[in-house]
Amino acid sequence: MIRKVNTWFSPAGVNNLSRLRSERVNHIELRMFDLNPLVPAGVDERDIRFAQLFLVWLACIPELKLSVKDQVQAVQNFKNAARYDLKTVRIVPPEGDAVSVADAALHVLEIIRAFYHDFPQDVLDIIDFETAKFTDAENRYARIIRRTFDHGFVEKGLKLSKQRQDACE
Repeated sequence: MIRKVNTWFSPAGVNNLSRLRSERVNHIELRMFDLNPLVPAGVDERDIRFAQLFLVWLACIPELKLSVKDQVQAVQNFKNAARYDLKTVRIVPPEGDAVSVADAALHVLEIIRAFYHDFPQDVLDIIDFETAKFTDAENRYARIIRRTFDHGFVEKGLKLSKQRQDACE
């Protein structure tokens, strides 16, 4: 049986500002998840829960009115933030001076923490967990994996993969 794929869930093609104006948003991609082979699911549950908190926060904040200039700068910020070193790569927020990606992220995390200030401690712990990735690079998965698998990366990685596979059987 062949089923037609619902195109509402798939990207509409070229993504640019004029298409966004005419087609509107048709999907959201969450690219914030760091893969973590040190947990069986490959993604830490705290990262998933943070994504949920982040999306709720976004839904609750006032709509941003960005000029075309701000939108162009946002695209440039996106490209700059994709670089490796979060402390030296700089972005320009609307109506602001250039700051490091790490400092911009910490600022947003402070705002999010204030938004959730009266929530249970486990919610605040998740925000603190994400904040720690920006305050100390040693808390980032890439660094943890590098420390764990420094020598014999391939052999140790294959061994872990085999253990994960055996656990699923």
